[in-house]
Amino acid sequence: MKRVVVTGVGALSPLGHDWAAVSAQLHSLRNVVREMPEWGIYEGLNTRLGVTTQPFDLPAHYHRKSMRSMGRVAVLGTRASELALIDAGLLGDPLVRSGLMGVSYGSSIGSPSAIATSSASMVLPVPGSPLISSGRCRVRAALTASFRSSVAT
Repeated sequence: MKRVVVTGVGALSPLGHDWAAVSAQLHSLRNVVREMPEWGIYEGLNTRLGVTTQPFDLPAHYHRKSMRSMGRVAVLGTRASELALIDAGLLGDPLVRSGLMGVSYGSSIGSPSAIATSSASMVLPVPGSPLISSGRCRVRAALTASFRSSVAT
């Protein structure tokens, strides 16, 4: 049997960025859901309620070159994982690179703008693309159906 030991926790969340802040927010019994008028640009989105991550600063080693292929969700996940390693006292420890441990994190499916950008790149006509028009339509329909079913649940 494999054992799992949680040694550190990291978060970049609407409730806070460390356990003390998250715990205090939960114990306050105050909701952090707010109206999101900026979501009005998304056609068919039937809600304007949501939560966002509290503002945070990235350390200097998060520079443009290292983050050029990372979306916001990847940056949040990477930083939260790094904070968990710091909390555990394992950042820089050889154990991290040994293959004997891992870091697990979770996130939502991503921001609406990232989903839209990603989806558009798969369904919009691209000069010289081997996809024919009906192929793009099928891809778009599949993405839309998949996105709607994930939102509905």
